[in-house]
Amino acid sequence: MVVGSSSAGADRSEFAASPAVYRALTAWLGEHGTLEAVGVEGTGTYGDFAPTRTGRPAGSLTSVELADVVVVGAGAAGLSCARALTDAGMSAVVLEARARIGGRVLSHRSSDGTVIELGAQLVHPTTDPAADALITAPGLRSAPLPPADDVLVIADGRRWDSAALVGAGLTPPWVVDHRLVSVSPGGCPGPGTTEGLSVAAALSGTAALSGLSADDAQLAGWWLEQSVGESPSRVDLDGLLRSRSARVGPERVLIDGIDSVLTSLAGGLDIRLDAPVRQLRWRAGRVTVLGRHPLAAAATVVTVPPAVVADQGIVFDPELPAEKTTALSALASCDAVVVHCVTRAPASRSCWALLAEPPWGLWRTVAGERYVVGHVKGDRAALARRASWTTENTGWLARQLDPGLAEVVEVTVRDWGADPWSRGAYTVPRAGVDLASASWAEELAETVHFAGEATAPAATRGLLQGALASGGRAADEVLRALAHR
Repeated sequence: MVVGSSSAGADRSEFAASPAVYRALTAWLGEHGTLEAVGVEGTGTYGDFAPTRTGRPAGSLTSVELADVVVVGAGAAGLSCARALTDAGMSAVVLEARARIGGRVLSHRSSDGTVIELGAQLVHPTTDPAADALITAPGLRSAPLPPADDVLVIADGRRWDSAALVGAGLTPPWVVDHRLVSVSPGGCPGPGTTEGLSVAAALSGTAALSGLSADDAQLAGWWLEQSVGESPSRVDLDGLLRSRSARVGPERVLIDGIDSVLTSLAGGLDIRLDAPVRQLRWRAGRVTVLGRHPLAAAATVVTVPPAVVADQGIVFDPELPAEKTTALSALASCDAVVVHCVTRAPASRSCWALLAEPPWGLWRTVAGERYVVGHVKGDRAALARRASWTTENTGWLARQLDPGLAEVVEVTVRDWGADPWSRGAYTVPRAGVDLASASWAEELAETVHFAGEATAPAATRGLLQGALASGGRAADEVLRALAHR
């Protein structure tokens, strides 16, 4: 296997390789015609082994680097994986399509220095202490999310709090949500079972939710679509209950930004930005990764969201087996648009509000902070994508949450569904997601490995902890596979 540094700018004439692994990789490149002619950066070390093919003009050689492992994607899973591999003495090259690291973590700093989370927003403590330890490392400052003073529905230009909703004969949707999550996976108090039941079906007649009117069910469905990220008709009730039951304690915010977790992982890694992978050719023990930075390696770890693969963002040769392609539909990330508004004055109260009319979404303010942030998810995200997010339009919305708020002075929008390198926000508990997740996580011939929050167990799927832990799991798989070669 390759040993030594493969970091950008290194003197590759000193880049040493095991002759056996090098011969296998170069034979693969020459045999399968991945590149019509292959040369290796540096001098001397590989000159006797570099395969060439005739029929190309002189001077048209393409340079191919060698590494032990190519990690595709510099999000939480990719960086966690590359960190573990590098610390174990492997040469790991990380290829990232974007001009930044982080993937679906995007901590933006507003004009006044406020940290704006346009991607992953919060840390959800779980029942997995090992996963939670990944985001509580020394130096990472966190604080509990302030509790809400108000929880509202905004509809017909009015603010409806719990008292107003009850007065109108409606059950507040957050009360329905609480009753729903009190149901045990696999069954509920009284007759019936949750197995195979969608959330929409549960709202229509589960014993634990008896007594809901059609208006109650509709309002709760809107709330759950925005809090879960998918239409209730496509969310599996058992899956939702398992994921919710694994989350314990108050949600937390990372004071210095969620990207601080990833920055701490990235130090010293060989990361190539603006380097999308277009094709991945593989056989047992050999991988060629084609794109801006062609690389040959003994293994690869694919950490991009399954939705990107489904969209043909990366082409596999040979094609992925049927069990993996079948898993893609259940693992499609939920659609989401994030809108962050900076206000001239701070909010007087902490508030959560469901906007139950266009452009929809779940919005919040934090007392003492000069921002309003909204997430429009699921089917409603398409409406948000077409909306005009001006300071005037969002100013009206900000004052609905907090009538004392002054004008909005800055608006930042992040459309995750339209991002070609994410195609959505995170994995949601659709029917069949557990089996699909396990199938996607399976390695191919101890050569192509998969990581990302979509491969995590139900307790941490969709969470930062799940992505980080999956990178460590994939690194362990690679190390075990290479140890036997």
